Amino acid sequence: MYNQVIPEIAYHLCRNEIKSTISLSLGKKTSYIANNIGKSKVSVMNLDKVNIYGEKTDYIIEKGEDKLIFVELKDSDIIKAIGQIDNTIESLIANSRKSSIIILARIIPTKVYSPDLRDNRFKRFELKLKSYHPENSIRVKSNILEETI
Repeated sequence: MYNQVIPEIAYHLCRNEIKSTISLSLGKKTSYIANNIGKSKVSVMNLDKVNIYGEKTDYIIEKGEDKLIFVELKDSDIIKAIGQIDNTIESLIANSRKSSIIILARIIPTKVYSPDLRDNRFKRFELKLKSYHPENSIRVKSNILEETI
């Protein structure tokens, strides 16, 4: 799927490379760490240079042919982070493609120690993701989120 979903203008931290660990951080307190156990090829993009109207997520990790991980490193506003990820998905992925790829939304806030995941906007976004593909998910964890992809 490399370069079929994400525009070429995105700043690539790596392109179609085999990396065992991907680490993204905002200062010293907020980090996302992905352990690529299967050693699949990944591309990591920083969306600072992508021309998207409105807010956009910080990073997208493209794994293999069918998985996109949207990573938002935030101070505290989880609802704003959801809006940024949602806007990025709507701007970059055609409706016809949304059911054929797995979308994982990851939000890592610094200043929220027990995020309120009962907020209706959070639940609506979670249901929206699931409506595209049953394996889609959203995960919020303060300070450091480490997972196997």
